[in-house]
This record gives sequence, structure tokens and C-alpha cells, in this order.
Amino acid sequence: MLLQLLQENEVQYCLDNWGTKEDGAKTQPRNDGEKLKQNTESPDMTPEVRQLITTRLYNNIYVDSVICPNKISVNFYNEYKKDGFYNKHIDLFRASPKSSNVYFDYGFSLGLTDDYEGGEFVLENEIGEISYTVGKGQLLVFPIIYAHGVKPITKGTRKAIIGWMSSNVSYEQSYILKNLFEINAKFVKEKDESKSILYAGNIGEGQGLHTIIPDFAKIAEKEYTFKVIGDGGRIQQLSKLLKDSKNVKLFPPVSRKELINNYRDADILFLHLNDYDAFEKVLPSKIFEYAATGKPILAGVTGYAAKFIQEKIENAVVFHPGDHFAAVNAIKRLRIVHTDRKAFVNKYARYKIMELMSASIYNIVRN
Repeated sequence: MLLQLLQENEVQYCLDNWGTKEDGAKTQPRNDGEKLKQNTESPDMTPEVRQLITTRLYNNIYVDSVICPNKISVNFYNEYKKDGFYNKHIDLFRASPKSSNVYFDYGFSLGLTDDYEGGEFVLENEIGEISYTVGKGQLLVFPIIYAHGVKPITKGTRKAIIGWMSSNVSYEQSYILKNLFEINAKFVKEKDESKSILYAGNIGEGQGLHTIIPDFAKIAEKEYTFKVIGDGGRIQQLSKLLKDSKNVKLFPPVSRKELINNYRDADILFLHLNDYDAFEKVLPSKIFEYAATGKPILAGVTGYAAKFIQEKIENAVVFHPGDHFAAVNAIKRLRIVHTDRKAFVNKYARYKIMELMSASIYNIVRN
């Protein structure tokens, strides 16, 4: 698994303290070292660099939760230039110096550069061969029993730091811990991930987005992002009010196909009309379009529109226009799920409405 372990300045610190290099082939006990690898290595590493990496490893939540290390050995730098490689091999289990009784369970490669091509780190496990491109500051941890190596560099220079770790748990226990960690991480991500709110339509005085979205977005910043698609007489004012906003993005009108895709991607659809007498008996057509998507609907409306939404549309809530605190309270009542509104759509399909209107007009004329 690839982890981001070091920040940019920490990577540079490691590079600045690179020691004397030696031919990597000559570090091998085998006589055919040149056939095994072509790189340079440097065990000449300052105590400060070793301490930095050791501290970052012990403090990394994944390493701590899954590997459960009891000893970490930060061994040496290595460098691969064009055509450099390291054929697949298995590391010695015993620590250096040879007199040590410590055995290691995991190896790691910590990338220091990313401006190279080729040079993938390859692992061979029960499934087969897997390749990784280890970027700057990234850590790749692997069971030491797996054969591993570095593919030939085709461009640039690959630099890394190599080390080993011994674990307080078995591979089997670590595998279980890994699964639990990933399940928990997914749950936390889903729990913490902000929900998206979409408004699509006219941005004018009547819609009054400038009276609600800036303050609403500000107090809901940690939980919601806003996407506003459209244009109109108040777009400049809205844009000015949102100049420092971190969770609202404005977009010009889009094609019908793109609009449908935006509906699909949103978590909540937003509707707003200012509390003007002229809108007391208005029923925006946008309500029917929103309802047809099955998405949760948050509507800042009054009068007939508010009554209609509350009585006719499931998983839709209303709040008083312009009241951002009411909007925050209202949104909490929504269920972020798809709602089947087929009955509503069938009842209020355009041809059905036209049919009813025709019948009504016919009856008026007839009487």
C-alpha cells in the first residue's frame, strides 16, 4: 500500500543529507552482483535523517494500526539512473549487523523523487506481479517474504530510502488489521465527506440567491458544498458576495445533457424564491423537474409552493426564504437517498396537466 509519509521540505532535507555513494552491485555477497542490480547506494545517513523517518513511521496511523512495529531500521539511500534496475530478490530476514538477533517482517521503500520514468517497484505475491510507482515522499510497505525489485529506468533519476520493520503481530493478524483499518477509513471518509447542494436556473431578483446562499454556505461550510449553475440580473452581486467563499462555485448555463448529469451527481437540489406577494400563488416548474430526479429537495419558498411541496413531494423540506438558519435546520430533516416519486411524476406529467386544464376550460365554457 502507498502512503504519503513525508512533506516536500522533509524530502528535500533527506536529499540534502545524502552521503557518499558506492556501487550497489558491490554491496552484494554474490559474485554476479552486476547482473542482479545496477544502482548506487549510500548507508552514510545522518542520525537526524534516520530519526525523522523513524518518527514519521511510528506516528503514521496506518503503520501503527496495521504493521504494529516494534523495531524500525532505516538502512540506506539508493539511486537509479537511466537503465538502472534491481532484479527481483528476497531480502535477508536478519538485521545488520549480522550479530543482531532481530528479524524483520516488512520492507519499505520511501520515494524521494518523482521526475523519472520507468523504475516501477515490483512485488510478486500469491496473486502474481504487482507494479507501483513510488512518488516523492510516498512510502511502500511490503511483507519481506515477497520477491521484489525495481524495473529499468527509462528517463530521469529515481532516488529512495530503504528500510525494514519488525512487527508485534503475525502476517495473518496484520491482514485482519489491514481489512479493519480500510473498513474504518472508508466509514470515516463517508461520514466526513461533505454533501453537495445544486441550484440550477435563473439568478435574478426573484430567486434571491444573493440573500441566502452566501450566509447559508458560510455556516454550512464544514458539511456542504454548493454548485450554482445559471445566469441572470443578480449574478454579479452574488459573485461579489461569494468572493471569499471556499465551498461555493458558480457556473454558466449548461446544455440539457450536462444539466441532467449535474442533477445525478448532486446530493441535494436547491430551490429559492424571495418572499414577495407576487410569488404567493406561484408554483415554479422547477419543482416538477427536481422531483422527477428522485433527489432530496431543499426549498426556500412560501405560499402555495410551500404548501404543495410539503403535501405532495416526499423527502422535500421547506424553509422561509432568506433565513439561512432555518435552511440549516431544514436540511437536517432530509434523507440523503434516492426517493421513488413515480406516482407524483405520472400524476403531474405535462400531458396530464394539459388534459385537466382542457377539461376545466371545457366545463367553464359549457356552463
